[in-house]
Formats: sequence, C-alpha cells, structure tokens
Amino acid sequence: MKVTSRKDRMTKQAYRGRYLSKNNRHIPNSERGDLAIIVAILAVLLLSAIPLATYAATVNQLPLTRGSQDYQSALGAAESGVTDYLNRMNQIALNQAGNYWKYSASNLPPDGNGAFTGWVAVPGSTNEYFHYTPDASNTASTGIVYLTSTGIALHGAQTQTRTIKVALRTNGFLDYLLMTDTMMVDPSLAPNFDSAFNSAKAATTECGYKFSQPNDNAAGSPADSDSDSYSYDQNTTGPERYTCYGLINYYGTGQIFNGPLMTNDMYYLYGTPQFNARVYSGSTTTSGYSSHPYWIDPQNAYFDMNSSDNPTFIHPGDPSHQPALVFPTNNSSLANAAKAGGCIYYGPTSIVFLGSSMSVYSPETSSSATNAGCTGSGNLPLPANGAIYVNSLPSGQSCPVNTQITVGGNSFDCSQGEVAVQGTITGGITVGSYNNIYIDGNLEYTNCGSSSSNDVLGLVAQSFVKVSSNFANDNITPDNCFSQPSTNPVIMAAILTLNDSFEVQHFWDTSRGVLGTIYLDGSLAGKYADIEGSFNNGATVSGYNTTYTYDPRLAYLTPPFFLSPVNSAWKTVSSVETVNPSGLPAIP
Repeated sequence: MKVTSRKDRMTKQAYRGRYLSKNNRHIPNSERGDLAIIVAILAVLLLSAIPLATYAATVNQLPLTRGSQDYQSALGAAESGVTDYLNRMNQIALNQAGNYWKYSASNLPPDGNGAFTGWVAVPGSTNEYFHYTPDASNTASTGIVYLTSTGIALHGAQTQTRTIKVALRTNGFLDYLLMTDTMMVDPSLAPNFDSAFNSAKAATTECGYKFSQPNDNAAGSPADSDSDSYSYDQNTTGPERYTCYGLINYYGTGQIFNGPLMTNDMYYLYGTPQFNARVYSGSTTTSGYSSHPYWIDPQNAYFDMNSSDNPTFIHPGDPSHQPALVFPTNNSSLANAAKAGGCIYYGPTSIVFLGSSMSVYSPETSSSATNAGCTGSGNLPLPANGAIYVNSLPSGQSCPVNTQITVGGNSFDCSQGEVAVQGTITGGITVGSYNNIYIDGNLEYTNCGSSSSNDVLGLVAQSFVKVSSNFANDNITPDNCFSQPSTNPVIMAAILTLNDSFEVQHFWDTSRGVLGTIYLDGSLAGKYADIEGSFNNGATVSGYNTTYTYDPRLAYLTPPFFLSPVNSAWKTVSSVETVNPSGLPAIP
C-alpha cells in the first residue's frame, strides 16, 4: 500500500474542488473564467444589435406607414370635396336663390368656387386638397347630380390621389312609402260619405287644416262661433274636432307599414299599428305628450277617452322631427318637358303601355299639336325623354271631335285634361295630368322591379290619382309579378298628387262591398291622406284592403322629370370609388 504524506493529501484535497471534468478532459478554472468573459462580451454585443435592428426595421417601415396615412387622407380630402359642394348646393336651394347644380368650370358661380377649376385646401389642413367636377347633364329629367371629387395628400415629393363619384338628390317624395302633407281625408270628398257636410266648401273650411295650422276661429277663444257659420271651433288650430272627427286619417291596430313614412302634420294613431321603418313628422307644434310629441290618439286627446295605445316603432324615438317637405303648386314643368321632347295630349286620353311601346287613344289631340310619333293607330314608341302630359284644351278652343269622351270607365267633357293608364313598362316614364289620373288596369314593370332593373313609372296629378271604379272590367293587363286575380289592382309606381290625394273611386259605396286588395310597390305622396275604403270598427266594409311596400330602388332611381319638394336640401344617395380622372389641375 502506498503511503501518502499529509502534505500530499492536503494538496490533492485543495485541488479537488478546483478541477472540472467533462469527457475525460480537464479545463482549468482560469480558462473557464476567460471563456465567461468572452460570452458576456458577445451577449452585450448581441443585445446592442437587437435595438439597432429594430430601429432599422422601423425606419424602413416609415415610408409604408406614411404612404398608408396619405392614402387614407386622400380619400378624406375627396369626401371633403363632396361636403363642400353639398353645402354650396343647400345654401342656394334653401335661400331660394336658384340651382347651384347649373354651375361648372365653364359657367362659374357668383362665389367663384375654386374647386371647379383647381385645388382647394381641406379646412384645417396644409397638405390635403380637393377638386371636383359636377355632371348635371340629366338632372332636369332624373333629379340627380353626379359629382366626381378627387382628393390629394402631399408629403414631400410623394402624392396620393383618390377619386369618388357620388349621386346627389334632394330629400324628396321618393324617399318614403307614404308621404302626406295633411293627415286628413281629402275634405272635397266628405259630402259623399259624411252627413255633417253638405258641400265640399264646408268640409274644406272646417277640416282642411294640419294639427298646428290656425283655423278660421274668429276670436280665438274655445267654443267661439266660426266666421264661416258651419260649426263651432273647439280650438284655434287644426281641424274642428267634433265636426271633422270622421275625416281624421287614423293608423290603427292591424296596420303594418313596410317602408319609411313622412308627414308635414301630426300622426293620428290608435291601438297597435306597426312601423317597420323610419317615421318622420314635420309638424311645427307638438302633441303636448312628452313621451310621444308627434302622435296623438284623438279619442283620448279630444274626447277624454282612455284608449290603450301601444304602437310599435322599429326605431326608438320615432316619429322623429325633420323639416317639412313643401309641395309644388303645379306640375307645369312636366308639361314643358312633354312639349320639349316627350308626348303632350289634350282632352281625355287613354294610354296602355306595352313594354317599350304604347297604345294611345286621345281623340282631341291632332298630330300637329304634339311631337312626332305620339299619335296614330297601333303601337307607338315611348317618348324619347320619358315625359307624357295630358292637358286641358286651351281656353277658347272647341273640341274638334266629340263633346264627351269615355276613358277609365268615366265619361268626361272633351276639353278636360284627364288620363287613364295601365300596362307593362320597360324603361322610365312619368305621366302627368292637368286634372286627374285614373288607374284602370294593372301597372307593372317588365322585370317586376328587380334590383338590377331601371324600369320606373311616375304618376303626377294636379288633383287626384284614382283607382277606377270600373277597374275589374277594364283591366286587360295580366299580373305577371304577384299572380293576383284581375280584380286586385297591382300598381308599381311612384305617385304624387299636388292638390288632392290617392283614392279609390266611389270608395264610400257600401253597396259594392269589399272589392279585394290593392298591391302597391312604390311610393305614395299627396296633399291629403290616401283613402281606399270605408271602415267599421277597423274592418273594411267597402272599397279595397291594402298591401303597400316601398320600392327601395326609388332611393336612387327617379322617374323622368318627377317633381321634387320646393327648396329641399340635397343629400348623397350613392357613392363609389373610381379611377382618377385625366386632365387634373396642376398640383398646388
């Protein structure tokens, strides 16, 4: 056995903890320390390199981020151009100073508007500009102005440019399923069904008022005698409550409205009618009820009854207030359009539409009195500009053919401007009348009003638009869209009555009973509320039931020369980004 000295044992013990062994290789601790220093240095260098790489990547991304910002800013500048043009349009329109859409780069407006000829800075910006060009070539016929607005965003030598094209139209009758100036049944009809009145004059004097409109109360105190001596006023505004109760146009239980509504008056509601779109009122006074300022139940408000009412509105807070839409006083602009490039007729006239052609019976209209192609036997082409107008014979002119003309199941004096219409329409047509329009058969679009179709019909009467009392016998147009029997009128049209209303002829005749259901796909606007039948306890006892649906295409598709409200505000109805136009002004 080998003997080891104490010194040797101590030496080996001292080194035992100072040796590292791996794979039979021994590394002195002094070398390990050197390696650690090297690793630390490398780590420091690596950590220093990470922020440098991050910084480099961030710097490299700056042009892309800036470009994206400028890209969005250019679009915002284009939109600012649209806002600028709309503001100028509305200032002119609402101040009754003309039509701003008539101005352009070649016909500068009084305000100079530099956006027509160059670039205008976006308010609050130093590097964003807009330039725009309006297209009003068809505005007179369509009511729409197309505006091409280009925006640019400048950043050094880089420029981002984007362009949008928008369609602009006034807030008008076509925006609503039902639009009513006064929420009363036309007073001129009252003597036919209300024993309280012996003349149309009496009914109009007593009842032809909006809720907020001063009536003919002489002294202004409750129960004061009328100046007209027909009855007594209970209040100084609105229809005379007791006398005119039977003419109030109620919306009540069981009625469902699948389209937006507007009235310049107060709404009269009872029970649980259902409104599945927006509802607006232009009434200048409120109901007195904080929970529903723009509708009342006259039974409760006028007669202290306790009816339970719970109408359903899809939009909380409806009916909401917006400015009233002022009706034009006449449709002479449509007559002028028909004279200029459409078809104008004189005396009682019947028109049957046959797709892209029409058959016309107008015995008092000579070929020399209208445009070429508007008279004659057989199928005639639809007028080039889409405007048709039926006028009364000029004063002092005698009828060249007959003294009585029958159209739409009615016989008229030969000089009267009356028209009966039915048929299938391809394209865009507006029919106007100096007096009344009679619907004596179905009115349908060739493509049944599909979303891709441009078929559209406007009916604009100075007085009434009526569903003829002889509809079932005169209807020769089959319903190819809803498969309804020939006794149920199907009407695809935008209807406007300036002095009166839409009605079913002789709706009060209970001896005829319930005639069926009217299916309207379009819009309906009138001086007074539409009336289709007489009712007892909410049930129809004469005339027609109704199923009315808004044609959403009317939000952007206008019948030719269809009338707009007086001095109504302009708005955007469609917008799309498009390619940047050529020939833009020099960059500022």
